[in-house]
Amino acid sequence: MSETKNSHKSKRPVRTTGPAVLEITSCSSCPFFERRRMFTEDSWEEAYDWFCKKSNGKKIAGYVEWHEAPKIQVPDWCKLKK
Repeated sequence: MSETKNSHKSKRPVRTTGPAVLEITSCSSCPFFERRRMFTEDSWEEAYDWFCKKSNGKKIAGYVEWHEAPKIQVPDWCKLKK
């Protein structure tokens, strides 16, 4: 059996015009997300401030600990939010 290199075809529609669209459901998975470690007197404590590079470093949330991260909502001012 001989197969050509392009014999399989994607079933997804291909968008050929317009800008790329990112569906942001969590800031931490966004390519414009930045977090900075907050250092405290307790060396076991680990918390971060979250910032958005797309919005000139605007703060998303402050002092976010690991158990709070999944609860942080994408802010209304997000330029990529639908």
